[in-house]
Amino acid sequence: MNCSLGVLESVLASIRSALQSKDIVHYLKNTVWLLSEKVLGLGAALLISVWMARHLGPEKFGQLSFAQGFASLFVAFAALGLQRILERDLVDRGDDRRSVISTSFVLVILGAIASYGLMMLFLNTRQYEDIQKQLVLIAGLTAFLQVNIVFLSHFLSRVNAKPYVMSNVVALSISNVVKVLFILNDAPLQYFAFGFVLDGLILLPILLTITRGSEAMPRLTLVSVRVAKSLLKDSWPYILTGVLITMYMKIDTIMLKEMLGDYEVGQYSAAAKLSEGLYYLPMILVSSIYPAIVRAKKQGEDIYNDRWKNLYSLLFYMALVLAIVVSLFASFAIRLLYGEAFLPAVPVLLIHVWASLFVFVSMASGRWLLTENLQLLSIANTFIGVCVNVGLNLYLIPRYGIEGAAVATVISYGASGYFCFALWRRTRPNFVLMSKSILKLPTLKR
Repeated sequence: MNCSLGVLESVLASIRSALQSKDIVHYLKNTVWLLSEKVLGLGAALLISVWMARHLGPEKFGQLSFAQGFASLFVAFAALGLQRILERDLVDRGDDRRSVISTSFVLVILGAIASYGLMMLFLNTRQYEDIQKQLVLIAGLTAFLQVNIVFLSHFLSRVNAKPYVMSNVVALSISNVVKVLFILNDAPLQYFAFGFVLDGLILLPILLTITRGSEAMPRLTLVSVRVAKSLLKDSWPYILTGVLITMYMKIDTIMLKEMLGDYEVGQYSAAAKLSEGLYYLPMILVSSIYPAIVRAKKQGEDIYNDRWKNLYSLLFYMALVLAIVVSLFASFAIRLLYGEAFLPAVPVLLIHVWASLFVFVSMASGRWLLTENLQLLSIANTFIGVCVNVGLNLYLIPRYGIEGAAVATVISYGASGYFCFALWRRTRPNFVLMSKSILKLPTLKR
């Protein structure tokens, strides 16, 4: 009893200490804004996606999901891996911020032109139906809207997410109303593909309006070749990493289409959307806390490592709780949300959701590699994950169908996001940090 009281008093003392820190409160407020926007946005997006799936049925929903997956392989290149670099560099750039933002904006537009052109060339080599090609070309337009990451990086580096969140809420609200109209009016499948583009298309002019006249507003006169070279020098590993990550997140959809068909893609995608919807939680949490960890590096190695360990622990136990909850209610959720036609998706969800244990932690471990300037090892880890995923898909899909693809996803995420850190001498300290974090609950410290 005395031991329990002692633990409780210790936890309460840690919370009081954390809340007395203005920096901690500031980061917490920023995180709350980001999480609130994602919870609202994802909630609305999930409802629309579920409604869309029920309306279209597994086969047409599979066609639409394939188009999004195929296009995303090329859209990933358009961002040029700049978001992580900008979140890191804009923290201490000072007067050079405006040039960095303007140059990044132009670089992303050029990257979008290149990626869309490559997508068109590759698409023409495939023997897909005309409707499928049209859906891919429409979904691929999201490449040009990757410029929104420049604004997001600006607000995150200032630990001031509120303007971006409010803008995104407005854009999502308008976009979701339009998507509902598509469903109610039984619009052609091409309209639903355009729905993938609509969110970012509405958000862009809002962001340009609220940043007008500020340092976040891109200007052609401030574009710098020197800055462009500097950004691309640091970001090129993340270009490859981004493409590779997208490949091993979406390659299962592509392979299921080629090996089984649209119906199976629809069933798999229905389960994957529920599972992958959880991934935005660690993404937002890590993006909000990362600037504090970068600053902690200057305060000492012990504080720096302790913050990483606490973050890993928080992410792991968050994923564990969510995976258990989803597993318990998987059948009920699929039946309630998608209907009887999507019941084959239940086994996929029961397997796929456990990938979150590795995905959540890898969201932070990727930032560790960035901070330690080990981007090349990030590429190696991701490449291993892709190879494991493709190899397992080739073996498991013909034998176990969509459940085999889910197993391949979980194993490949574990290989890339966790076990690969034990392979390299320079990343083994982080492997030890991640492993220790699993054995302890996170604590709140200044």
